[in-house]
Amino acid sequence: MTVSARTEDYIVTDRGGIVENRHIARSRSMLARVPGLRESDLRCGGHPAISDEVNRAWIRSGFTPTGICNNRSAKRVGMLAGAAVLGVPFVGYERLDHPMQVRVKQATEDLAGLGPGGGDCIAWGVDGCNLPAPAMPLRDLARTCSSGAKVPNKEERTRRMARIFHVMSNHPDLVNGEGRFCTSFMQAYGGGLIGKLGADGCYGVGIRASQQTRRISGDGGSEGQALGLTVKVEDGSIEILYVAIMEILKQLGIGDPGIWGKLSHFHHVERKNTMNAVMGQVTPVFEVHPVDAAI
Repeated sequence: MTVSARTEDYIVTDRGGIVENRHIARSRSMLARVPGLRESDLRCGGHPAISDEVNRAWIRSGFTPTGICNNRSAKRVGMLAGAAVLGVPFVGYERLDHPMQVRVKQATEDLAGLGPGGGDCIAWGVDGCNLPAPAMPLRDLARTCSSGAKVPNKEERTRRMARIFHVMSNHPDLVNGEGRFCTSFMQAYGGGLIGKLGADGCYGVGIRASQQTRRISGDGGSEGQALGLTVKVEDGSIEILYVAIMEILKQLGIGDPGIWGKLSHFHHVERKNTMNAVMGQVTPVFEVHPVDAAI
């Protein structure tokens, strides 16, 4: 990674995403479009880069990352813009009882098929960037991931979710960053899916309907149906998470050798010593089975 001497060119990375100058500029542009909104309203704070090189550059220049450098800053600006539309105060927007978060909670429950009228309830806590975070079974999280991959229809929510899918798949560089898994993943699949990393080894994938998904779902007409895939690595290892995602998709036949080859460095992670000599590599040994199959 090359780090420029200029603060505006620094790249900030963390376990959940990558924040490059273009990401910070986009967040600032969004913030400027909301009347009365200031960076201090974000209530998230800056955070250090995971890259030692970037941190050393920041220390040398005396740069301190602020809230706009947070890898969730644009998400927060969107919530605050929603508060402005609702005509409610910005103050307290990060709390679960704020009118904006009530809307977020309702939408999350509806998409997962949980909550009031939907069976089991979602548990809510606070995440590392000071926002309400839902806890739900992986199967229900997968349902939310598949919703954006569906073909747009007359249902307003389906159209809106499809719009999110379209934006992510067409601008993967804004989802993560150069060389990072989410960006490389979506670029390799060329619009066939979207993927997003969550905290502590959690990942969600939305896969568009195709002949490949039809082999899995067994229905949905000639093109099958959209699928959702979610994976959680218990010890939070992001590296192993990417290995698992690639292995699952390969076993399911989602993609082709050309796509898998482009992502092989995430799938078959090499272990190198202090002289950069390869000592071995990570090899997944699990098998994917249908939930009703005998194992």
